[in-house]
Amino acid sequence: MNETAANLKPDESELSLIDIPTVKSRSVTPPGLVDPLIRLEVTLQQEIPLKNDEDTVVSDLFILKVLDYYFNETVFDLEKEYILSEKLRPVARLAGNNYALFGEVLSLVRPN
Repeated sequence: MNETAANLKPDESELSLIDIPTVKSRSVTPPGLVDPLIRLEVTLQQEIPLKNDEDTVVSDLFILKVLDYYFNETVFDLEKEYILSEKLRPVARLAGNNYALFGEVLSLVRPN
C-alpha cells in the first residue's frame, strides 16, 4: 500500500510500481487486484473541492458509486451479510507517513 502512495503523473499507474497479479474488472476499465480481501469497482458520482478560509482548495471529497464488489469468504459472513472486521484487520492511512491498525471492537445496542 505504501509503495503505491508515490506522486505520479496523471498518465502513470500505481500498478507499474508493484508486482501484484491483476484480474479483468467486470464493470470498470482498470484491472482489479487479485489478492485483496475486499475489492470495489466504482465510478465517480461527484467531486467536491474542499477549501480553507482563504478560499484555496486544500483537498477533494469524492462521492463514488459502487458498481461491483468482491468479498473473500474469509472476511465476510454470508448469512448476516457482515464484514468480519476482526478477520479483515484493515489498515487506515492517516496523514503523511502515519497509518493506523484496527484496534478494539466495541458493540453498542441501538436504541428502539
